[in-house]
Amino acid sequence: TDDFHFNISYGNLDYLSDSQKSEFGSLPLLMANIKGVKDVFNQHHDKTSKRDQAHIMVNESGMIAVDSVEALFETVVANKTEGGWLDSVSNFFTGNNEDGESEKKEK
Repeated sequence: TDDFHFNISYGNLDYLSDSQKSEFGSLPLLMANIKGVKDVFNQHHDKTSKRDQAHIMVNESGMIAVDSVEALFETVVANKTEGGWLDSVSNFFTGNNEDGESEKKEK
């Protein structure tokens, strides 16, 4: 729930000589600082955090940049289960009501 940073680097370069490594220039390739995380979490304090994602972009020139950052939150509704559209379709074809119980029709 705090601001964070991450680096993007090449994988294991131990197999390269020092002169070969120097050809890569400065490492890491990208150092990203993500700010404002605490403010977002404070705005959604009543929800459960599911995940945070940073989307990375590489342009035609090979430049790497953070394209966007998103946080996914979940709202929990107590004492209520709601099926999705797939459950509704299934219930329609199986003759079940919304609670999943079979409806018996008398003739």
